[in-house]
Amino acid sequence: MTPDDALRSDTTQAAGSGTREGTGRPSTTGRWVSSVIAERVLASDVADYLRFRAVCSPWRRCSADVLPVRGVLDDGRFHPRRWIMLLGDRKDEELPGRILRHFLNTSTGQCIQVDVPELRDHRLLHSSAAEGLLFLLCNTTATVRLLNPLTRQIADLPPITGLGLDDHRLPHFAGHADDSTALLYFLRRDVRMMAFAKPGDESWVVVKTDARFLMPTMCFAGRFYGVTDDAIMTVDMSRGEDLVVTAKMAMPMSPTSVVAPFS
Repeated sequence: MTPDDALRSDTTQAAGSGTREGTGRPSTTGRWVSSVIAERVLASDVADYLRFRAVCSPWRRCSADVLPVRGVLDDGRFHPRRWIMLLGDRKDEELPGRILRHFLNTSTGQCIQVDVPELRDHRLLHSSAAEGLLFLLCNTTATVRLLNPLTRQIADLPPITGLGLDDHRLPHFAGHADDSTALLYFLRRDVRMMAFAKPGDESWVVVKTDARFLMPTMCFAGRFYGVTDDAIMTVDMSRGEDLVVTAKMAMPMSPTSVVAPFS
């Protein structure tokens, strides 16, 4: 039985009882139940939510569409948090006009294929658990783009050409400083700095770090974290892109235990 059949059957039964509710309340109840289910599915996994909406038009009508969301960072419910893209370029999986990549659900182990046509003219920047979003660098304009590979939402960030670096100096890491701000971390022998921007900004805000480099770096729960030789650092956006200590190391980390990708 389809959702339309179920709603039609409930309405007919209520109408036969002679109550005032026979004119539509069962249908309204059915939509309410479906909307509650949709909310719970979305809270669990955006991939399951997209499958839910693909079943039929009644289920799409009772659930929020992804497209009206203004930007990729505007609503964290649609972020594919549990999904990571597996690296590799298997030519046997390519189809004409499509660039397919495997995505792994780190909670369930499920693996799906997703078409990511942006990889045709963009380079993938290194990021760690960036809410499942992909940081891409355009090969022609050096514009950084933030892509949700499941919902197809995309946002433009400023090009890195305005940072005054050589063309070959790519960010060592890309991630989130907070829910609305992207972060690039550059780690080279002569350059140690962070750059911050929001979608729609014209340029990056640059913050030079001190002589201690932040290794390893990662994003967790939408925040950037880096480890120095004696502390775990994060970015406090309320203080103006300021690095702050979140925890002191019980034992100092030896610089020789961390390999930095200098070039």
